[in-house]
Amino acid sequence: MKIIGVLGLVVIIFCWSLEEGGLGASFGLTGPEDLKKELINRQVIVLDGRAEAGYLKGHIPGALNLSWEKFTHSDPEGVKYRLVSPRKLAKVLGEMGISEKSTIVAYGDADSSWGGEGWVLWVLNYLGHKGMLLLLNGGIRAWVKEGFPLNSGRETACRPTEYHLRLRPESNCDTRWIEDHLGKINVIDTRSLPEYLAGRLPGTIHIRWKNFLKKDGSIRSKSEILALLKTKGVDLDRTTVYYCTGGIRSGFAYNIHEIFDLGPARNFEGGTEEWFKRSRTSR
Repeated sequence: MKIIGVLGLVVIIFCWSLEEGGLGASFGLTGPEDLKKELINRQVIVLDGRAEAGYLKGHIPGALNLSWEKFTHSDPEGVKYRLVSPRKLAKVLGEMGISEKSTIVAYGDADSSWGGEGWVLWVLNYLGHKGMLLLLNGGIRAWVKEGFPLNSGRETACRPTEYHLRLRPESNCDTRWIEDHLGKINVIDTRSLPEYLAGRLPGTIHIRWKNFLKKDGSIRSKSEILALLKTKGVDLDRTTVYYCTGGIRSGFAYNIHEIFDLGPARNFEGGTEEWFKRSRTSR
């Protein structure tokens, strides 16, 4: 773990060099005060991961809306919440002025966004992002608590650019991959307890995504998260797969896993929607 200053922003960063064969971009946490300072310099792009209605009502000045509701769909087999095509996403990102080298800060609201801010950062990493991917610790609640202003309506995007794709399939997985690795991986269900009890993947460990958060919506410390995982019997020497219904809440958990450098991890983007339609063991 290193604490460094980047563009005037003090963040906690865990880095993997792409040239050295690392699996992802650089993940980190930042706080409201540091983000406010950096907005003046316009050196970061802020993405609001909440539903559009919440964004329009009030958002961090300059933030652009990128929510899972807009960029998921049902695939030809009727599996819901599937990510739209990478090419379409790259086109949208470029139109928003985002390149694969941009420094991104994403935020949401633990009470309303279903972990969508973490999903946004997971998607960018999956697409091959090279710039830093930062999570605003505490989300919009932390921003408002500091007394900082909000804007309403839409924001003007930055000058259009091109987003170059370089997919990282190792950050994702599908039903067949999980079936082939059962017994050799950690499989963590990030849904609510009623959802978990109603039906789950075999050998699953239940850790609700909100268990990674404190009551105020900020991220628990690394030591707290390690203690939680240990209590649940998670072996961090194994690859950890997070899942939910359609990759949103599990995308948030994946992001926390990467921020604290907890070992190899994947987000099962298809989630239970895919599993119960395609799994050989659930039939």
